[in-house]
Parts: sequence; structure tokens; C-alpha cells
Amino acid sequence: MALGAPRERVMWMVTGEAMLLAAGGELAGLAGAFALRRLIDSQLYSMTTMDPLIIMTVPVILGAVAFAAAFIPARRAMQVDPLIALRNE
Repeated sequence: MALGAPRERVMWMVTGEAMLLAAGGELAGLAGAFALRRLIDSQLYSMTTMDPLIIMTVPVILGAVAFAAAFIPARRAMQVDPLIALRNE
């Protein structure tokens, strides 16, 4: 913003990078869950690891939490005047 970038573009850039990291973590977690599903099946009783509701719901909830964790601080930082932020550094 100090070099002339619009505030909204900076906010969405920061949020987008955080969401890419979150999506990578979710994909790694799903891959690990599928790779270890026999071990997980042996630990669960009267449940299955391939429940489609859980497989679809958990990444959506984690994505929403990651979005909020990135969006809220980025929106707050966007409201700070760049000149004041640079003076404090």
C-alpha cells in the first residue's frame, strides 16, 4: 500500500496466499487419511473412515476457519495508514 497498491488488492492477495497454504494442508491431510485408512479403521468401532459426509464437511469447515483467520487480520491491517505503519517500523 505504501507503494501505491490498492487496499483491497493487498487484502485479497494476503488472504489468497493464506488460503493456498490452507488448501495444501487440507490436501495433505486428506491424502494422509486415505493412506492410513486401514490403521484408522482398526481404531474405530462401529464407524467407517470412508463416510462421505465427514470427508466433505471437515475440509469445508477447516477452509472457513482458515479464511476467517486470514481475512480478519488482513482487513484490520488494511485500515492502518501506511505512513503511520512505516514510521513505527
